[in-house]
Parts: sequence; structure tokens; C-alpha cells
Amino acid sequence: MVRKLTDLPYVVDRTAKKKLRNGGLKEYRYVYFERNGSRIKLPFPEGNEDEFLRAYQAAKTGVDVGKKIIPKYTYTELIKHYKKFSVTPEGSKRKKGWTDLKPRTRKDYEACFDYIDRNIGDSDFRRTIRTDIKGAMKANIHRKKFANNLKQVWSILHEHAIDEGWRETNAAAGIMKFKTGDGHVPWPADIQLKFWNKAGEFGELGYHVRLAMILYIDSAQRGGDILDFKWSDIKDDGISIEQNKTGTSVFIPLTDWLRDALDVERKRQLSLKLIPLPPNDYILQGPRGGKLSYNTLNARFVKVRKSAGIDPKYKLHGYRYTGASELGAAVGRSGASVTGHLTPEMFDKYAGDGMRRAQAIKAQSVRNENRTGREPLKPTLKP
Repeated sequence: MVRKLTDLPYVVDRTAKKKLRNGGLKEYRYVYFERNGSRIKLPFPEGNEDEFLRAYQAAKTGVDVGKKIIPKYTYTELIKHYKKFSVTPEGSKRKKGWTDLKPRTRKDYEACFDYIDRNIGDSDFRRTIRTDIKGAMKANIHRKKFANNLKQVWSILHEHAIDEGWRETNAAAGIMKFKTGDGHVPWPADIQLKFWNKAGEFGELGYHVRLAMILYIDSAQRGGDILDFKWSDIKDDGISIEQNKTGTSVFIPLTDWLRDALDVERKRQLSLKLIPLPPNDYILQGPRGGKLSYNTLNARFVKVRKSAGIDPKYKLHGYRYTGASELGAAVGRSGASVTGHLTPEMFDKYAGDGMRRAQAIKAQSVRNENRTGREPLKPTLKP
């Protein structure tokens, strides 16, 4: 037997110092099994020698009879491996590696990774069966969107494990997601007017909510894209963006209502010297400058909606449905050139960027002609 337990191959002795409240320092000692870039924490050598040797053998061979935990095949290691080595297949539009996911998607996935790691991080992912995943979803039925995201993330992790030859099946495949409600609905004209009028009673807060309402409806984009709108995106009497969720390039011609609102906001920001230089020249500015957060916008929106006594089923994202409904009524499926929806599938094949741009101009033009008038956004010089 070796003279010291820490003399065993791949065993690394580490120390760390922690500052105490009284100004002193306390030293902590850790022992790890390190090989091929992976690290497994072992019991402290001066503790139970049998326990240390058992853990060392488990780490070295990948078999732990005592706890039935295989360190290489734990969810903690699988998540790390997925983030480091998952790649987007060439030419793929749907399946993407971790680094190619949009920030909002990664944020949703991270919440699920944290949940899985916190609850079963040390579990062998090869032993997970369908009922385990369904059980976790049911445990989170009070937050159905998160539960559905869990199913999605589990499926992605298992697909990654299959690609690596660590599993043969995807236990999450075929599991039904929870119904999260009746979905979003477009805002009827009378409800829009009711909200608009109530927002007028809220001063600065109401002004910004009205501006966001115009941006939402007349661009027919998602909230994340609305918040990313920049002054430098406005060219050729339209807004050119790449959608966060799909990566689709969209040109949004300005309607009269949207153009007038942007003129008012530009003059307001210029008078207050609020407009920053690209790439941070966001149209919707936060309370302290810079990009407005979705939580701040939604809080303002909910405050006005609640005060107006409007049914909660009318949500911010419902404005996108409102814009899409107006476009559909004006020009039918050609309205997809504004929203960025590429369905039916043949639309993308035959239209192309140039055709979509022409259709977008026509769609917004017809919408202008069909309107009886909109109250313009009124200027304010208050920050």
C-alpha cells in the first residue's frame, strides 16, 4: 500500500482559505480524483480510509457498488459535456448546438439544467426511464411552461447521450406536454382603445406603454425583437432585423402610425440627449438608459391593463397576434412577409427575400388604407 492515500495516481490535494468575520483566515482542505479534465470530489483522506478507497476505486473504474453512481454517466457530467461539445449539424435549421442557441433559449434551458443538476445531478442518466421524466413534470405542474421546458431539455440531453453512444433510447420522446391555456388572442379594436385611453392617464409610464403598443402591433414581432429595435435598424423607410427566435431576416415597412410614433420618440430622446451611439441605440430605453428589460415593460403594461379592468387573457404577446390578424385580413398569407412566419413551406421556396420585401411593402400599404385613423403618440420632454 502507498505511504499516503493522497499518493495514489490521479489524486490531487487542494487547499483553500476563507476569510472569517473577525478578520482571520481559515484553511480548508479538499481531495479530488482528476483525470482527462474531469474532477470528482473524494472523502478527506484523514477520514475513513475504507470509504476513501471505495470512492477512489469508483472514480477510477467508473463503478460504485455502494452508491450505484457512475461518475462519468451522471447528469452533472452530461450537462457539462453537452454545453462543451454539442454542435449544430451542417445545414440544420431546427437542431442547434448550445453555442448557437439564442440567449432567451439558453436562459430557459439553464433553468432546467439547474433543476436537474440540483435534484438528480449525481444520478446515472442511463437508468432514467419515461416515468421518471413524467414524474418531474407532474411535480412542476403548477408552472406548466417550466414543466414543458423540462421535457424538452431532457429530450435534448438524451439525444446528446445517444449521439455519444451512452444511451440507446430517448426516454423523453413521445411524452405529451401540458396544455398551458387557450393561448394568446388578438386585441379587438374596442379593447385596444380602452387600453390606450387608460394609458393616457399614467403620464410617462403610459407614454412608454403606448409606444410599445404601437411597435408591437405595427411590426407584428415578438417581444424580444421589439426590445432589440434600434434606431440604426431603420433604413429605406422600414426596420430591418434578424429575429431572435428563428434567425429569419425581416424587413418591416413603416406604417403611418408607426412612423409618426418613431418621429415623436426620436425628437423626445434627442431633446433629452438620451440616444446613445450604435450598437446600443435602442428605441425602447430603460429607466436609466440602455435597453429596456422585458420585465420592466411587462410590469408597466400589467399596471395599465389592471387599472383599465381588461381581461388578463389580453397579453403583451397578443399584440403580435393583433398585428398578424390585421395583415392577414389585408393581404392574406402575404402578411407572413412582415411577421417572419415562413408557412406554408412553399412560401419560402418561391418568394425569396426580394418577393417578401415587396409583399411586406404592399401589406403595410393596404393596412394603412384600411384604417380609419389612429391617435398619434404625443411628445413629452420628461425623461
